[in-house]
Amino acid sequence: MIPEGFVVGRIYRDVMRFANKLFSGIVVITMMLIVLSVFVQIFFRYVLGSPLVWTEEFAKFMFPWLVFSGAALTSRIQGHIRVDYFADRLPKRVRSITDKFVTVGTLIFCVLVVVYAVPLAESQKGMKSTAMEIPLNYYTLSIVVGLLGIILYILGGRLGKDKKGREKGV
Repeated sequence: MIPEGFVVGRIYRDVMRFANKLFSGIVVITMMLIVLSVFVQIFFRYVLGSPLVWTEEFAKFMFPWLVFSGAALTSRIQGHIRVDYFADRLPKRVRSITDKFVTVGTLIFCVLVVVYAVPLAESQKGMKSTAMEIPLNYYTLSIVVGLLGIILYILGGRLGKDKKGREKGV
């Protein structure tokens, strides 16, 4: 018989590994595609004198995927910008409470944005971009996927720590 903690811990590690690989892959691939499409556009416009129509739209399409996937990865290490000047001067107990308050506020914000972004993405199903005819809901889905990643990392950060606040081992 396998202890319950072992199974839960293994599922947690597997989910976090998958999320890390997914968001890292999206960031790397979208960054490479943006650089490539901009380079192709520059080459065609200035060397060949015949600009392409689709490259700018493609780069604009990739950018939200890069931003929101990068935001999810940054939340994994709690690397988002914050002002520590006042928080560092608070007593440890008060700082701990404010950190929890900020985390809960961030979680609520992300959940609310996802709740409102999903119907928005569904309403955009029939609309397509002009040059590449990409469904416009793919832009909005980047927000949903990125914020679901942030939610996962916030919850995983809380679930992945022992009682003393140390990382359990991802």
